[in-house]
Amino acid sequence: MKSVPKNGNTFTSSLGDVTKFSCLFDDLYVFNANGLFVQELGSQTWVAQWQGAAADGCALPVAPHNSVNDATYSLVGTDLTISGVGTHIGLAKVTNQGELDVENSPSIPPAINYSITSFTGNGQNMIVKVDHGAGIWQYKLIKTDDTARSETINVTATSNGGYAYIINGVSKPDLTLEVGTTYTFKYPCNHPLKFSTVSDGIHNGGAEYTQGVDTSGTNQITIRVTSSTAKSP
Repeated sequence: MKSVPKNGNTFTSSLGDVTKFSCLFDDLYVFNANGLFVQELGSQTWVAQWQGAAADGCALPVAPHNSVNDATYSLVGTDLTISGVGTHIGLAKVTNQGELDVENSPSIPPAINYSITSFTGNGQNMIVKVDHGAGIWQYKLIKTDDTARSETINVTATSNGGYAYIINGVSKPDLTLEVGTTYTFKYPCNHPLKFSTVSDGIHNGGAEYTQGVDTSGTNQITIRVTSSTAKSP
């Protein structure tokens, strides 16, 4: 990570910074072949005071810089555009309109433009830079086999004494879903599973919960949990 301001001193992160900012350096950026861009921050990333934190440090990601919004990418030559409010590479504060941690900061933009300056190691390393007006930030991305945390949960159903879903032998269990993890629930074909913030969902006046939810799979439903995912009452 490197900052080159038009006025002032250049900053280049050291090995010590990799440890200090470990929750930032382990963020994953996934460029899918279909044009979807996924920013996997996990349960912690670098959060600053301008985002409402009491102090700069590793903490739960803060909306909208927490992958809550769907994102896409486009690449024309060496020009890389990431679209999706709050979605970014590197530091959340850096946009093409300026840095968000300064007085009279710009609004969070719907997209950020980056330039790819080099590919090395047979495409294993990529350096991108972003111009924020008062200078540039530069990031080195390293290709990895690491994947975001995921978990598959098998669900059965019973009609004994009323319809209920069973997980690990427990009827209507309380589940704790962790931020930064994607959960896939596999259910019986004749008992589709849906989410709601209300107990019994649409059968009790509630609405189906769809944020971060994918229902395109057969007999399964997937939810990507971020710090903006609704919490049960």
